[in-house]
Amino acid sequence: MEIKASPRIKLFFWQLCTSSLPTVDPLRVKRVQGCSTLLEWLESNFNVLTDNQICFLISICWKIWEARNDKVWNHVITSRQVIINGAQSYINEWHQANFGDEHSVNSPGLAIHWSKPPTGWLKMNIDAALGPNNSKMGFGFVLRDSIAEFKAAVQLPYHSLCRPDEAEAMAVREALKWLKAQNMDFVQLESDCIKVVNSMQGSSTTTYFDLIMQDIRDIAREFCNLSFLFVKRSANRVTHLLARETLSKSDRVDCFSVSFPFVVHALELDSR
Repeated sequence: MEIKASPRIKLFFWQLCTSSLPTVDPLRVKRVQGCSTLLEWLESNFNVLTDNQICFLISICWKIWEARNDKVWNHVITSRQVIINGAQSYINEWHQANFGDEHSVNSPGLAIHWSKPPTGWLKMNIDAALGPNNSKMGFGFVLRDSIAEFKAAVQLPYHSLCRPDEAEAMAVREALKWLKAQNMDFVQLESDCIKVVNSMQGSSTTTYFDLIMQDIRDIAREFCNLSFLFVKRSANRVTHLLARETLSKSDRVDCFSVSFPFVVHALELDSR
């Protein structure tokens, strides 16, 4: 089996398998108890997973190790969702750089179809569209529950001159403001802009994009249960339609319970 992963991840995996890292296995030699060895756990997973899934599993282990080091040395706690997002994003970017879009689209763990959120959670998909000369933006949000039932949608036109990444970040910021106004929590936010999702852990304020991301982080802290996910455009098609249609609007439109007619078919496809 050939693992299609970056040299950095392969080196980490080699260290993991040769007990060069202070994991549970070498600790057990010092009479620190554990339920099973790491190699046994890896072997049991390797026997049932595909090559792509194995690559994703190793990448998550690497990100967990990074999070562990951040906690030990920098006193920074990294959430489970950020670890998973980081593994997904790293694999996608590396595959795209080395194999092109075809392999990138099929990267392990990367959502290419819309999926339901966990029971008790809501999922909001977000997208932004730019008009001629980037002088007008259209933001689209759609909210669904854990049984794929439509809850709400928003079309928000915005007159400003922005770059595509800034527009995507502004869409996320406006979506968070809307969720806060509705007193909603336990929400997964999905965007097809990898730069926005990856920047959730940043702290720079040197560019306009950075300032928007700082606003997003500040608003996000006011929620108890909120996660950010990166998905392919194919998993974000409803909001893509909403955002494009918004470019022809002059005023904001909020829709509850019953969706806009032009996205009904896309919603039905997602729920299958």
